Amino acid sequence: MGAVTPSPSTTILSKKFVVGVKKMAELWGGPVRCVLPPSAGSAANLEDHAYTRDELPFELVIADFQSGAYQKAVEDAVVVSGCEHHQLHWMARFCKQRGIAFVPVFENALPNRLRMILVEEPPSFRRARRLAWTVQDGLKDYINAWQSTGIQCNGTPAYKQYRWLSRDALLFFDSRVTTNMVPTDSEVRARVWARPAGEPIRLAFSGRFIKIKGADHLPAVAAKLRERGVAFELHLYGAGPLEAAMRQAARHRGVEAHLVWHGAVDFATKLLPELRKGIDLFVTCHRQADPAGTYVETLSCGVPIAGYGNEAFRGVLSHANCGWFAPIDNVDALTAIISKFANDRTELERASLAAVNFGRAHTFERTFAARIEHYRRAAAIRPARA
Repeated sequence: MGAVTPSPSTTILSKKFVVGVKKMAELWGGPVRCVLPPSAGSAANLEDHAYTRDELPFELVIADFQSGAYQKAVEDAVVVSGCEHHQLHWMARFCKQRGIAFVPVFENALPNRLRMILVEEPPSFRRARRLAWTVQDGLKDYINAWQSTGIQCNGTPAYKQYRWLSRDALLFFDSRVTTNMVPTDSEVRARVWARPAGEPIRLAFSGRFIKIKGADHLPAVAAKLRERGVAFELHLYGAGPLEAAMRQAARHRGVEAHLVWHGAVDFATKLLPELRKGIDLFVTCHRQADPAGTYVETLSCGVPIAGYGNEAFRGVLSHANCGWFAPIDNVDALTAIISKFANDRTELERASLAAVNFGRAHTFERTFAARIEHYRRAAAIRPARA
């Protein structure tokens, strides 16, 4: 899937981001201004799209985070919210001086950010320097949280790290699964029991094919399942720099016949319907504890998950007994879990129903309604102008 090419009249944004801000604008009921740096759209997300200003249901301002133009764009706000970013550590004090409620959103807690560096970078002076800088930056995030009006945390790792620093911390699980996309209990049961006895269990993975997501382990998982005598097919949805290496590894291990490559597909019209109707178990080898939307989106389809036990996934399981985890990087342990439940329809049904119940509690509508209500509370108690 090629990169989206911008033009002078367009800005590249992910569809997921635009849908989220659009929902916020609808629920807030007043003007919403989104201020992004010139580098916005450079992350090459799978669902990037080039938007004109007229297409966007909110005001878009492009300005460097540390510029006067950025300050001007936010100084008349009632509530300012933003992501964790090393160029925004001045924002808490700026908002307090102007009587603006400040509600930062945290996703990647410091321990996970450090782990990502350890996975991505080989031992070197560069890695040591990145680790030291990240620790320093993470301490500034703690200060930002402490000076905020309230904070929002996507996933349990960030919530555990930052909640004690704020007077009003909100835990949420980010998702774009709407209520009408969630199957009924009857539909979930029908899918679980529809697969004929002896037919291969239908496994799936979706996301970017990168190391931190553990995509490089999927051919090994397939090989181990074959060694265990498990009849399976593994459906792969996504794209990324590791795809060629993954295909080569699958051929080398002799499991290419078990893998079905779908490429990067549309989330709402292709991925979710196929997960909901034709997948028994989702497999995730995420090494990082980021609050991947993959978890709640998959569970919302009534599909349980077997994956590496990073802190984010374990946090989801602490709220709903809808899957199983293995130690990170332990392919043997993960395949043992899949083998155990491949033909246990009763346990798959139980986990699938627990999954869909979790999904219903964290739909797109419910999650964003809770976030907007949190912003309203912050606006009501915003600090006096210094």
